[in-house]
Amino acid sequence: MRALLTGGDKLHHPPDEHLPCALFNHYGPTEHTVVTTSTAVLPNAANPAAPPIGRPIANTRVYILDRHLQPVPLGVPGELHISGAGLARGYLNRPELTAEKFVPNPFSQDPESRLYKTGDQVRCLEDGNIEFLAASINRSRFAATESSSVKSNPSSAGTRTCARRS
Repeated sequence: MRALLTGGDKLHHPPDEHLPCALFNHYGPTEHTVVTTSTAVLPNAANPAAPPIGRPIANTRVYILDRHLQPVPLGVPGELHISGAGLARGYLNRPELTAEKFVPNPFSQDPESRLYKTGDQVRCLEDGNIEFLAASINRSRFAATESSSVKSNPSSAGTRTCARRS
């Protein structure tokens, strides 16, 4: 085995230094083709804290926003929002929930573009990685009806929005 891939909300601690393969931590809800962010996790016996959930994968944008859909400053907790080619269009036969969780994307020129409101609390670290803080209590886990029709944009592949203080 050359690599071990994890998935879910967060990895609770770095791997043991004797792990015989590379470890990659993946975060992502079902509403966005399962993997949204990814990072390699190195052994770190000196810092047993939970590793970050990484950075967005290609053709994915993540935003850390306040309740008014405004970017929060670097290091400040906010809700993780997701957009991109892998985003579902909504929930099957759940129009109210779809309208609540898949909101118009204020950062896109495309009127059809949506943001998925995960409800998960995260913050952007100094190095650009995202730290997972808390899962949404009411996280929805329904199968999505179909993938988003948003076209791939190589110039925006794997971008994130983290506001920085001057």
